[in-house]
Amino acid sequence: MKRLLLILLAIIVVVPLALGAWLMLFFDANDYRDEISAGFNKATGHKISISGDLQTSFFPWIGIETGAMEIANAPGFGDKPLAAIGSSKIHLKLKPLFSGAVEMDTVVLEGVQANLITKKNGENNWELNNAAPKISGSKNLTGSKQIAVDTDSKPAGTKKKKTAAKPMALAIGGVEMKNASISWDDRRNATKVDLSKMVLRTGEIDLKEPISVKFT
Repeated sequence: MKRLLLILLAIIVVVPLALGAWLMLFFDANDYRDEISAGFNKATGHKISISGDLQTSFFPWIGIETGAMEIANAPGFGDKPLAAIGSSKIHLKLKPLFSGAVEMDTVVLEGVQANLITKKNGENNWELNNAAPKISGSKNLTGSKQIAVDTDSKPAGTKKKKTAAKPMALAIGGVEMKNASISWDDRRNATKVDLSKMVLRTGEIDLKEPISVKFT
């Protein structure tokens, strides 16, 4: 019996380590550039080009380090990219993921560039497809909101059981941007703002607490 328990314990410990070693030795994120680009385009409506090398790690952190990336601008907003980055480092702790929590180390972004444009009609180039939640309802000419009524309701006196989704715990060690450049061309108000060689650092990010931000 004791021998059987030792064998089971060895399997429980060795298999994850072997899987992690296999992923580190044989998994290459660079082989999935097309899938990553297609998924990003579907989620945001913007094309992304990944020209730099992608490096991954799986133990004790799940991490990815990228080289240069560029996000194409929306149609009608010029040839400059919406955003670009020289390199990035993102690492997640492995153990908390098994309990539904996300704990990240400081996210490091190098050489960030952003070209933001607002047209005279108020249209801008940073809105992402599928990013805004859809609301069932509309406004009439007086500005009052009309809400769709559920006609398939239960008889009076019966209560619907509500099940609240448990929010995922999220903790980020902070964000550090180095050598960042941001340009905002607000054509609606005829103003333009250019910021260059910026360094931004935040404190730990917890959605329940205020976030400290420092610019230099």
